[in-house]
Amino acid sequence: MLLLAVGVLLLSLLRKQPQLGDDTRAQNIVIARERLAELQAEYNAGNIEQQAFEQTREELEQALLDDVAGQDSTERKAASFAPRLGMLLVVMVVPAVSLGLYKHLGSPQYLEVAGP
Repeated sequence: MLLLAVGVLLLSLLRKQPQLGDDTRAQNIVIARERLAELQAEYNAGNIEQQAFEQTREELEQALLDDVAGQDSTERKAASFAPRLGMLLVVMVVPAVSLGLYKHLGSPQYLEVAGP
C-alpha cells in the first residue's frame, strides 16, 4: 500500500505543470484591449479631452508593458519548482513516517520473514 501511495505521488510529481504565466499574460492583454476600447468610446463621445485621453492611453500601455515584461522566465521556473520540491519532500517523508509509526505502534514482527 505504501508503494501505491508513493506511486500516486510520483505520478503527480512527474506530470507536466500548466504554464500559468502564459494565461496571465493573455488575460492582461485582453483586459488592456477592453479598457482601451472603453477609453476610445469615451473620447469619441466627447466625455474626455484629447490630452486626458492620450495620457490615460499611455498609462494603460505602460501598465500592460510592465505586466507582460514582469514575468520573465526565471520567475516562471521558480514558480514551477516550488510545488515540485514540496511534492518531492512529501514522497520522501510519507514512507519514512509511515514505517516509523508502524514500527512504533504496529506489529513490526510481521515484517520479518519467518524462517524454517
